[in-house]
Amino acid sequence: WVFSDDGSIHAMLGVSGQLDPSRDSTVDTGWPISAPTRYATNRFHTAYWRLDFALGGQNNDLFQQLDYTADGSGYMINQTITNITSESQFNISPGAQRFWVVKDTAISTPNGTGQNISFQIVPQHTSLHRGSDAFTNSDIYVTQNNVCEQLASHNTAAAGCGADQLTQFVSGETLSDLVVWVGTTWHQVPRAEDESDIQTHWQGFFLAPRDLTATSPL
Repeated sequence: WVFSDDGSIHAMLGVSGQLDPSRDSTVDTGWPISAPTRYATNRFHTAYWRLDFALGGQNNDLFQQLDYTADGSGYMINQTITNITSESQFNISPGAQRFWVVKDTAISTPNGTGQNISFQIVPQHTSLHRGSDAFTNSDIYVTQNNVCEQLASHNTAAAGCGADQLTQFVSGETLSDLVVWVGTTWHQVPRAEDESDIQTHWQGFFLAPRDLTATSPL
């Protein structure tokens, strides 16, 4: 976690390890990394972050999706803000210039504009993973806070917590104390430089303050 002077938060996950020879493949799915020719298989590293927001205390947060369209000149002129009031799942959309904010409904920006403080979720996607597990089919989830729902996949079924993964958490509950799940993916195509110890790759996202301060704090 990196906490910057401007109020932004950068969450990162470092990925390293060793290439597994038992998972080598062929020219169709692998990359040649050594002679005699060894094809190291490409793969995905996907992680979901669980963010329990409480900007101005529990039950004050509002989740919003923002989309933009352009006119013939190419300028972004049309803004659509959608309030999300029940559990939902979403995908990034570069064409819509889409992003999401978590806004506090009680605390206003200290500049007299009447706007409320918020954090903007800024995914840093270089690739997308749509795998056999259903939860990988969406990049962002928002759910009602539930002590049972702690892991995006293989969630515990103990003590009556029957939901196994994220898609089962989205059951139509009204959002009052919301949790946002942010998915990040790295598509690794091995290089000769990754044999045999993979160089560390970092994947993650930003939380950018929006109207948190009256002017720039820098």
